[in-house]
Amino acid sequence: MLQKYIDFDKDHINKLFIKYERLDRYSDIKPYIHNKISISTKNKYINASPIYFIKNKYFIATQGPLTNTIEDFWTMIDEYNCKVIVMLCNLIEDGKEKCAFYYDEKFKMNKYKICIENIIQKESYIIRIIKLKNLNNKIEKK
Repeated sequence: MLQKYIDFDKDHINKLFIKYERLDRYSDIKPYIHNKISISTKNKYINASPIYFIKNKYFIATQGPLTNTIEDFWTMIDEYNCKVIVMLCNLIEDGKEKCAFYYDEKFKMNKYKICIENIIQKESYIIRIIKLKNLNNKIEKK
């Protein structure tokens, strides 16, 4: 069942999130305050929202991370126990970055290390099996 659409004041939302502009890929696309994902980083903010399809079952929609939000992205993946990431854009499109290379094994993060265990090339998509290791508690997730 679809929820009733509520037209929130976009200016109000933008004013509340103005301090996070450096964390957003697009300054005009913000999550609704009542439906945003919170993470345990310094800012506690990531431009992401859960989309529910069954009670207590949801997926998270988010913008492609910026270089300065890659660790925030992996924090969200870890804290919300995400098992699948579906990337719907290329890293570069029409000469413009659409998503930082967040699955680069050489990218240095304070809290996480990633390892690509397998790459499966299909005709129209790629599957990457990624292991995420939390360096603070030594737990590894696939």
